[in-house]
Order: sequence, then structure tokens, then C-alpha cells
Amino acid sequence: MNLRIQTQDAQIGIQQGIGDLYISQNHHFLQIQTLYPEIYIQQEDPVLLIDQSQCFSEAGLKSNQELSRQFAAKGRQNALRAIAKIADEGNAMADIQNGVVIGRLAKNKMKAQEKQFAFDMIPKSRPEMRFQKGETHIRYQKGDIKTHVPPNPVNIHYNTRDVKVYLKQKNYIQIDYVGKKVDLYGG
Repeated sequence: MNLRIQTQDAQIGIQQGIGDLYISQNHHFLQIQTLYPEIYIQQEDPVLLIDQSQCFSEAGLKSNQELSRQFAAKGRQNALRAIAKIADEGNAMADIQNGVVIGRLAKNKMKAQEKQFAFDMIPKSRPEMRFQKGETHIRYQKGDIKTHVPPNPVNIHYNTRDVKVYLKQKNYIQIDYVGKKVDLYGG
């Protein structure tokens, strides 16, 4: 028997629009507190102390006090020398057994005294130097930054669109007999 069978599947159609998505959020506020770092520097400069008083004294550049002391000592020495000379002359005149002494004393006073000259380099002593070192003291305060961001909610809204479901194609079965003979008895 020759049969021809044709079938067709059903098809469903779906029609849907694109939904709308809305997202909104207010601006964030950033709060910042700043504590700036600080540095404190205290500095004592180094000092070089130079004492040249001995060098100046040797060169003849003396202070008033030193000149007073020197002249007082020289005056005292000259006075003692003069006293000793006068005492010696008096003692010589008192010794009459030695003869006439006055002529000899006068002759000794008339002698020219020799002057001595010398060449020398000054100053002979070095200046005294003392060094006081300086110091640097450093203190600091650390800085700090504090931040705060308060939470801010996000608003989300979604609008859906309609969804349409429909039968796009119906299903069916079709059976046809394509033969030339028909058996009516079925047996």
C-alpha cells in the first residue's frame, strides 16, 4: 500500500519589547580633614674662639691693663736698680781708706753705654684657638589625613515591556493514498 504522510510542527511566536533600566545616584561627598606635618629645627652655630692677645703683646700692641702692669714692673725694677746704684756709690764714698773715690765714680758715669740691637721675628707664640661645636635639635610632628565618605544609596528602576505569545503555525498530519489499487475487503 502506498501512503504519503505529511506533518507540520506547531510554532509558537514570542514578541517582546526591550525594557527600560534607570539607575540614579546622588553625588558622593568626600570629607577630608588634614593635619599638616610640622618640623621644628633649632640650631646653635659652631664657634671658633681665637685669642691673639699674646701675639699682639709681643708685637707691642698691648691692652691698657697689660701696659700698666708692664710699666709698673719696669718702673719698680728701675727704681730698685737706681737705689742699689746710689747705695753702692754711698758705700764707696764711705770707704775713705780706698782713697779718693769721687773721680772714679765721675769717670764711670761718663762712660758711654753700649746699645744693643737685635733682629727678631714676631710673634713667636701662636694664637690660642678653641672650638665649640654647634648642635642641631630637630623635632617633628607627623601629619595625618582622615577621610569620610557617607554612604549614598543607588536607585535602580526597571520598566518591563509586554510579552506576547501566539501560535505562529498550526500543526497537522495529512495522509494520502497514492496507489492505484484499492483493497476494499481489507483481508
